[in-house]
Amino acid sequence: MRRLLEEVLPFIFYLVNRRKLLAAADDSELIKDGGPLSSYRNLDEDAISTRIREEHDRAKLIDEKTVKFTLTLTIALTLISSTSTFISKAVAHGVFQSWSTALSGASAVYMLIAGLISLGALTTLPTYGYGTFFIIKSRTDKDVRVHALAAQERVNAVRQIRNESAFQCLRNGLILLLVSFSVTLVGSFSDLGHASEQKEAKISLQQDHSKIPQNNTIPQKPKTKN
Repeated sequence: MRRLLEEVLPFIFYLVNRRKLLAAADDSELIKDGGPLSSYRNLDEDAISTRIREEHDRAKLIDEKTVKFTLTLTIALTLISSTSTFISKAVAHGVFQSWSTALSGASAVYMLIAGLISLGALTTLPTYGYGTFFIIKSRTDKDVRVHALAAQERVNAVRQIRNESAFQCLRNGLILLLVSFSVTLVGSFSDLGHASEQKEAKISLQQDHSKIPQNNTIPQKPKTKN
């Protein structure tokens, strides 16, 4: 059930997990003895420095991917969804028009949420293992570097779930858009069938009228002589 809700409402789980991960990044207990990442302290200095650089590079790649691809696709699909809404109002009628409009609207909402999530890549998330203060402290305390690595991994996890959440919203919006198009097509064929039936009924009625005698003159009585 939780997995289903996460697929349907990914943005809610993204906000919840984002808060948890950012809080964990500032938790110094992560690398302490008995902590979940205490094994990081067994890495040597070179390995820690390499991993920190890799995480910094990874952060840039994730942000670029989110902005360039997700945001562009979101704008395109939102325009398509808006167009679908106008088409459904012009083509489908009755219950089909109501369903098609509702689905197109929900699709547009999903895509707009995906765009807002993607814009989060333009905001500044905390960067660990960087700066003058870090260099000074890390010379005398290895745990500073270890914590920087663990914290940067948590921040990058935020970027990763943000990317995934944006894609899930796009997927849901696209599915709803396809369903909306399908409902519009069904409504269009239904309208055509109804119009065809009305036309046939009208032709049949005209044919029935044509069979009725057209001589409607009232016969006159013969005149009688007085």
